[in-house]
Amino acid sequence: MKDPIDITVGQTVRELRIRKSLSQQVLGDRCGVSFQQIQKYERGTNGMRASRLVQIARILDVPIESLFVNINTPNATPFQHSERTPLSIAATKVARDWAKISDPTIRQHLATMMRSITLEQARLERQEHPQDGLTGLSGTAQQASHKAAAE
Repeated sequence: MKDPIDITVGQTVRELRIRKSLSQQVLGDRCGVSFQQIQKYERGTNGMRASRLVQIARILDVPIESLFVNINTPNATPFQHSERTPLSIAATKVARDWAKISDPTIRQHLATMMRSITLEQARLERQEHPQDGLTGLSGTAQQASHKAAAE
């Protein structure tokens, strides 16, 4: 049985690896393991020793604690479900590509376009479920709708 902590840490490694534009093969080569082993780490099938975690953090050029940001521990400050929730592979690639855009004007245009799309999606979903009000919307669409209404 997969350990939830191994799964969460693996997902974080995957997200950070993709953001750095590294393949599983490249990360595996730098760690001295096969790409299959990296797959197993990322899926949480195999746990990672502390030394491997430190090695991966160094390769990814991140602080070691960044591999554990999504781990809840008893008596810790409650986790805020938002910006540090693990991203999907597609969202991670968008974030990676976003970081490569250095022109603030282009970034602003993209951000405006993305916001317009999410607001339009929320509007269309409200039309599909008029009797539900906002209850028929996905969580993301509800947040966008509430945020737009507040602005």
